[in-house]
Amino acid sequence: MVKSKSVTIVDGAAADPKGAIKEYVDERVSVYILQAQELVKKALVALEKKMKPLVQKKEKLEKGMNVEGYEENTPQKIRDKNAQDLEKCNNELAEMLKSEADLKSIT
Repeated sequence: MVKSKSVTIVDGAAADPKGAIKEYVDERVSVYILQAQELVKKALVALEKKMKPLVQKKEKLEKGMNVEGYEENTPQKIRDKNAQDLEKCNNELAEMLKSEADLKSIT
């Protein structure tokens, strides 16, 4: 059940509204949820906010790991930790980018 502020009835031959989620009721009735596009936009903004510090952390790790003499002057324990942190950042960013692409495909 969906609560709505307004309802608009359209001809069955009309094109689907852009950015709406279609809910099939029966062969004669389909319901389009138009607020879906706003929800997707909000989700994208929230996702971008989560990605920003992760991208910054990744860049900081890469910059530190690419400094001349890093391999020779940094203890193995710290290099291993940095490598794990970088891998974790890359994995999280990959998942977030996939989510972003999925959300963008809706609109």
